[in-house]
Amino acid sequence: MKPFQLFVPVLTLLMAVSSQLSATINAYVTNDVIDIIDTSDNSVTPVPVGMSPGLAAITPDGSKVYVPNAGSNTVSVIDSATNTVIDTINVGVGKAPFHIAISPDGTKAYVVNSGGQDVSIINITNNNALDPMTIPVGVQPQAMKITPDGTQGYVPNFGPVGLTAHTVTAINLATNATTSISLGLVARPITLSITPDGTKVYVASHFSDDVQVISTASNMLIGLPISVGNSPEAIAILPDAPRAYVVSNGTNDVTVIDTGSDTVVGLAIPVGIGPTYILASYDGSKLYVSNFGGNSVSIIDTATNAVTPVPMLLMNSRPFHLALTPDDAKLYVANNGVLFTSVIDTATLAVTNIPASGLSAWVAITPGSEAVLGLSGFQIKNRFLTQTDLVNVLTWDAPPSTTTIIGYRIYRNAALTDVAGTVGRNILKFEDHNRKKNVVYAYYVVSLDESGNESSPTAIEIIP
Repeated sequence: MKPFQLFVPVLTLLMAVSSQLSATINAYVTNDVIDIIDTSDNSVTPVPVGMSPGLAAITPDGSKVYVPNAGSNTVSVIDSATNTVIDTINVGVGKAPFHIAISPDGTKAYVVNSGGQDVSIINITNNNALDPMTIPVGVQPQAMKITPDGTQGYVPNFGPVGLTAHTVTAINLATNATTSISLGLVARPITLSITPDGTKVYVASHFSDDVQVISTASNMLIGLPISVGNSPEAIAILPDAPRAYVVSNGTNDVTVIDTGSDTVVGLAIPVGIGPTYILASYDGSKLYVSNFGGNSVSIIDTATNAVTPVPMLLMNSRPFHLALTPDDAKLYVANNGVLFTSVIDTATLAVTNIPASGLSAWVAITPGSEAVLGLSGFQIKNRFLTQTDLVNVLTWDAPPSTTTIIGYRIYRNAALTDVAGTVGRNILKFEDHNRKKNVVYAYYVVSLDESGNESSPTAIEIIP
């Protein structure tokens, strides 16, 4: 028999002060430098990096930004709090780093080296130490995408047309072991996208005008190639619906694929001239297409496939890459033909043009998920026969479903390094046990999305 313990819970009502911390959401626009745009007021801070910089990669907590510099064979690390370069990492002569993928847990940056035909690994948590081991991939690797659970990475290898089959390299991120997946002699895979559940990879082949599907469980192709328009350039997959959208540069349209059956749905959706990129909104209701040849952006309503063009883009703007703020309110457009970055208000479609430091190709925005609402806190005193247990109890409200929340993380410090615990999306309460008397405790609660992105923290103090 267990010894008898007298348990008397005593609720001590305490003053709780809750506030939403302000968090800067920045847009990082790549041209000759990195133009850092504060999305709250569109003020610009140019930050010099290396030669021929590429698309910036941002850690899930938004604290650091990694920029591949193909012309310098380096990676620049920017501190987002100070907008300064705090580290420059040399990946090796002739590597020509082209793209960076950051693990969902924010511990590693994977640098895709177009010239080196390999991937370098930067240990973020170990002062950006460069791992001596590199992961071999194929010829002319284009990018890298990581599954939401952080277990596997996939690299499309564009490669030259010849006798060697074009491939996608699958990487086991626990062991760095690789699997080469052949797509055929004329595929030339240019981009890929992973379903939100991490089960399938959709690969756009630029020369064979199709999309091929990889099972992440077997790292093998499944089904037959799916025919799309001429010269597919980009793929967007909806966060909450089984649909993949493939933009084809040569036919000026978007093909819709049902990711359940891997079949084409309906007719292709016509957009502008020379589309190059497609981006889904966080809530999945809209798609945004940059029309490089048409100097325009098209908006697709995912419920109806109706297309709305955005008015008043600049002449010869040549929009290339796109990024959305986490609240879906602003679309930032990197223009490759004019010295301006365009900002589109997604509600009114009003366009603001911000001077840029050069002709731009890429734009990335601080990741985020919906902030925690209605956070409150109090302390419970559990009196046992032999001891007293003080418990700090946090509760909060379920957020509106503007993003896909998978859970919440609770920190004990403003630096967000002391994790008290993590709970699932359906749990709106957290208890922190073994607290001390007469001590003020500060907590910072964030929501997590399916990619591991954190919202800005909501803070609360439990005051004795």
